[in-house]
This record gives sequence, structure tokens and C-alpha cells, in this order.
Amino acid sequence: MGPVGWSIGAVVRLFAVGRVAAGVALLARPEMLARGMRIDSGTAHRTGWMARMLGVRDLALGAGTLYALTRGGQPRPWLVLSAAADAVDAATLAGALRRGQVAVPPAALGAGMAAVSVAAHLAVAAGPEEE
Repeated sequence: MGPVGWSIGAVVRLFAVGRVAAGVALLARPEMLARGMRIDSGTAHRTGWMARMLGVRDLALGAGTLYALTRGGQPRPWLVLSAAADAVDAATLAGALRRGQVAVPPAALGAGMAAVSVAAHLAVAAGPEEE
């Protein structure tokens, strides 16, 4: 059993579905990421292509994880890759915060959430295999 009595598979599936949902949201509304960081609408519109890249990345990581789960494959590599992506996100947001490029509350929250996601993904990846 994993956290709060859930199976490891259920936790991994939850991570994957959340990542797919985030990817779809970024593809559908790429400006919402920048606007959520309180960046002006003009810049958000001009940088939407970057949010789409993140959306494709998250969609691919989540879909790969789900594919591994449904085909009896090993989700561990997908969890490690997801943790690496989130670590880069946390570091990038922290750097943007230090340079004053983004608003403190949303960027600090985003960096914190990314850091927690890294820890959670690695903890589940390091856990025992499910039978």
C-alpha cells in the first residue's frame, strides 16, 4: 500500500492523469500559465508557444505513464522523468523569482508544488513493486 492506504498503482495513475490534464489545459489555453504568474496579457500571448511546449511535455509524460500501467509495463522510468521535469520547473521558477520576473505568490506556490511533486514522484518510484 502507498500513501493513505492507496495502492502504488492508484497513486501512479493519479499522478499520470493529473499530468495529462495539465498538458491538455496548457495546450487549450497556453496563456493561462503566464497570466497565472501575473504576467501581462501581451507577454502571455507572445509566449504561448512556450506553454504549449510544456503542455506537450506533460501530456507525453502522463500518457506514457498511463500506457505503461495499462500494458503491464514499468512506470518507474516515467515517474523519474516526471520528477526531472518538475525539478527543472522548480529551479526555473525560483530563478525567475530571484530576478523579479514573476509575481512572488504564484511563482512561489508553483515552485513549491513542483518541488513537492519531485519528492512524491521519486518516493513512489523508489518504493516496492506492486504484485
